[in-house]
Amino acid sequence: DGTRLHNENTIDGSEIGINDMLIVELTTQSPLSEKQQITQKNSGVKNACRSCGEEHSKLYYCECKSVKYCGKLCLEKDRKFHQDDCRKILNKDQFANDQARKFKIKNQATLGPNSNYGICGLQNLGNTCFMNSSLQCLSHVTELTKYMIMNEFVADLNDKNPLGTGGRLACAYSDLLKDLWESNQNSVSPWNLKNVIGKYASQFSGYNQQDSQELLSYLLDGLHEDLNRVKRKPYVNNDIEYKGQPDPELASFFWNNHLARNNSIITDLFTGQFKSQVQCPDCRFISVTFDPFVSVSLPIPNKEYLSITFYLVFRDSTTIPLKTQLRFPSTTLVSDIIEYVTKQKNLNMNYFTLYSLVDNSIDKPMPLSYTLKNLKESQNYYFLYEEIDPVIDNKLDEKGKNYEFHIEYFDISQKRGYENRPSLNKASYTRFFYLPLNATYHDLAITLYKINRPFLLLLLDYQQTLPIDFDKFLKHIKAAQVPNYEQEYQMMTQLEKEPYQLYDKYPNVIKSTKDQIQSGQTVIFYQLVFNQFIRSECLKLNRCADSEFNNIDQPQKQNQCNLFDCLQQFCQEEILGQEDQWYCSKCKQHKRASKKMEIYKAPNILILHLKRFRSSRSYGYFMSGSSKLSVYVDFPVSQFDINNFVLDKSKSYVYDLFAVSNHYGGLGGGHYTAYAKSSNDNRWYDFNDASVRDLKSSPQSDAAYVLFYRLKQ
Repeated sequence: DGTRLHNENTIDGSEIGINDMLIVELTTQSPLSEKQQITQKNSGVKNACRSCGEEHSKLYYCECKSVKYCGKLCLEKDRKFHQDDCRKILNKDQFANDQARKFKIKNQATLGPNSNYGICGLQNLGNTCFMNSSLQCLSHVTELTKYMIMNEFVADLNDKNPLGTGGRLACAYSDLLKDLWESNQNSVSPWNLKNVIGKYASQFSGYNQQDSQELLSYLLDGLHEDLNRVKRKPYVNNDIEYKGQPDPELASFFWNNHLARNNSIITDLFTGQFKSQVQCPDCRFISVTFDPFVSVSLPIPNKEYLSITFYLVFRDSTTIPLKTQLRFPSTTLVSDIIEYVTKQKNLNMNYFTLYSLVDNSIDKPMPLSYTLKNLKESQNYYFLYEEIDPVIDNKLDEKGKNYEFHIEYFDISQKRGYENRPSLNKASYTRFFYLPLNATYHDLAITLYKINRPFLLLLLDYQQTLPIDFDKFLKHIKAAQVPNYEQEYQMMTQLEKEPYQLYDKYPNVIKSTKDQIQSGQTVIFYQLVFNQFIRSECLKLNRCADSEFNNIDQPQKQNQCNLFDCLQQFCQEEILGQEDQWYCSKCKQHKRASKKMEIYKAPNILILHLKRFRSSRSYGYFMSGSSKLSVYVDFPVSQFDINNFVLDKSKSYVYDLFAVSNHYGGLGGGHYTAYAKSSNDNRWYDFNDASVRDLKSSPQSDAAYVLFYRLKQ
């Protein structure tokens, strides 16, 4: 086995040893002449004169080799009609020949009975198994390989593209493919291709272990730019506001803009289209874009369960709140948590909302689309409130059309604060309730009394010293079999010292009157301050009991999932993290918006990357603190039907697997191999650097990292 050297290689860079033998191959054949001969034999040009239409055996090709004539007379008669097409063909052929000579491109491959047809190993040059794995998978994209080894790519070389490598990557890749497919050697060296890649992508220049998917992404992007048929990219404006346009209309707009600047065989084979929808959590503005992709990175559902503790607070204050500790998968939604809890208690989940509390005050409701992972990131306290009890709140309209009252509890400290005024201490977490829009301040006072009545009665059991009239009042209401809240409230207001006083946020005293509540907002905050003679700890405002359906001690494991689970999670709506906030053009601020990614249309060659590595990145590989998910992902080998995950319904999306890039071991090293199905004999092979053997087992394993699928025709 040897290494093929090229004219641009230097003696030092080639690492030629003193005992190495050099073999020089001389050729006088034009790089494309053999292809032209084959084209003439198999061109399919009609065996009839283009000018007079006669069919006979003695016809002559025009110099462009695309049409035939009886002789010079017919050729001259037809020249004015054919000359433009002829000139274009000749110019294209001349360009291809010029490019072939410029880049010293090898002749097109001649595949014979002894050729490898891609069943050939790649030598490891030093931690290059990641590259070999990707190259073997890509080699079995036969549509691309035929285009490269038959030198069809030469006519598309775009050596002036500043985003490419001047055509060098495409030429080096073509040369390697010819070695893999045409030769009969057991293995060949990818040395020249690695040098080109390292020259233009410094992260791959050394001999450290890298990521096969990252190398694949670079290779496809580099080939696309080297083979981009668009020589001068026009300016395109993708700034279009979403106004409810149908998906096909918007998708076509973005796709045509993409093709105006990007048109290569990579686009033809590998490029699909995402639909991305982002919504502002405040103004509800929606942005919709359709973006191209060449591979899909799929999350592996994380079944390493996370625990969450929250307090279940009922609308009926006589029911003791429940301290609830549950364990769910980190991808569990807030809506799923609420549904689970309410089913356990046989309650209506529509009346419950999960809130975060900061300093015992309600901060904000948690969106139903938040995941458990989102909740754990904020490290707040959480309360699951029953906002409405149909029995207690039987006069309420739809919840969104009512005043929402937030009541914060305080007691008066014995210490004196600023200007010798009594200071307030937060006595408990916030309670809240709803009242109709036409409610009066008296309705507010009665509702508040109903909520606090059970806590006031506890003073009889836990506080020994109480004012005499207040003690009699409590004993009186405790003896009542059926509470008369109106009468009891009036009695309480006649006491020498009322047990509590209600203030607004300014703070002004709120009195019980028949006046309708006036507020410019539907959410109103009040402060309820207990009188100094009440010890707030005796009210048991923060009492709770352990939930009977806690599952925190139940061991839960998930050792596998399937590819459809990964697609489902990919398409799931998410809330952007603090560091990934989206700029809302309406609010003029960055927001933690909700984002939903979906596949609008899928390509002929579908590459699926399983996101097994979760890590910080250093120069090309993994830093400490990284982790690898070794979960077995079950994926179809044939009849992979993703129609339910693709929005475009103009055709059927059913795929067959033909290659897999595998990763074995842990981080900071490990080993890559590849499985691929030969188009020549329809057998699966195991490619392990220079070694190639029949794959005796299924290509499905827990090492699968990148999957290659071909659309069924």
